[in-house]
Amino acid sequence: LCSMLRRGAVPWGRASTHLAWAIQRECRRRWSDEATVEPTPEEHDHHRADPPVDLIHRIIRVDHAGEYGAERIYKGQLAVLRGTAVEPTIQEMYEQEVGHLEAMEEFMRSYRVRPTVLMPLWDVAGFLLGAGTALMGRRAAMACTVAVEE
Repeated sequence: LCSMLRRGAVPWGRASTHLAWAIQRECRRRWSDEATVEPTPEEHDHHRADPPVDLIHRIIRVDHAGEYGAERIYKGQLAVLRGTAVEPTIQEMYEQEVGHLEAMEEFMRSYRVRPTVLMPLWDVAGFLLGAGTALMGRRAAMACTVAVEE
């Protein structure tokens, strides 16, 4: 996977850019700043091997949890803010997160990654965070939205 990234041969769509960047950062951290250069066979064998499968699984699992949490936050906000002036903005962001979540779920199927065991907690906590900030008012909801997107 890292060697594919070093060559620029990333076969993924735009929705998976965040995952590709995370993997690139990890590869650079582990294998120096010259991650864009294809290693010789000797270098590859000694210190530039592809990251272990468990690392790839952890990256995908964490990114999936983040996308799922964001989707649940927006769902909670929409439950409270239906019919208000900010609904179209929240709806648009929700739809983007659904797309991101679908891409991450495809990665999970492709790489056979299990979701975090905290998914039930993430489900309820995300929804409550979204609904709670929306109940506090438009400004609190938008502050939460900004935090989710950063």
